[in-house]
Amino acid sequence: MANKGSFHLFLSALLVALLSFFLLYFFAPSMSTRFLGVSFATRKGSSNAMVITAVEDAVDDVKNSPEFTKESLDKLQDLLRSADVQAKLKAAAKQGEDILKDAVQTVTDMVK
Repeated sequence: MANKGSFHLFLSALLVALLSFFLLYFFAPSMSTRFLGVSFATRKGSSNAMVITAVEDAVDDVKNSPEFTKESLDKLQDLLRSADVQAKLKAAAKQGEDILKDAVQTVTDMVK
C-alpha cells in the first residue's frame, strides 16, 4: 500500500512539474528564459531570438571599440532595453536580418 502512495505522489509531482514548465514556456517567456533558459519566444529563427542575437552582437562590438566610454555603453544598453526600441527592433526583424542589423546600427550611432 505504501508503494502505491509514493508512486501516486511521484506521478502527481511529475505532472505538476510538466504543467508548470509548459505554462512558463508558452505563456511567460521572460520568466521561462530567466529560470529555465529557454522559451517559446526565443526559439531559433523567431524575431525575438534574432533581436536578442543582434543586440548582443552590437554590445560586444561596442565593448571592443575605443570610441565608446563606459557611460556611452551603459546608455546604449539602456536604450536597447527600452520598450519603444525593442518594438522597433522586433518590427525590423520581421522584415529581415539585414534591416534588423541596420536598425541596431542606427541605435548604436545615436549613442556615439
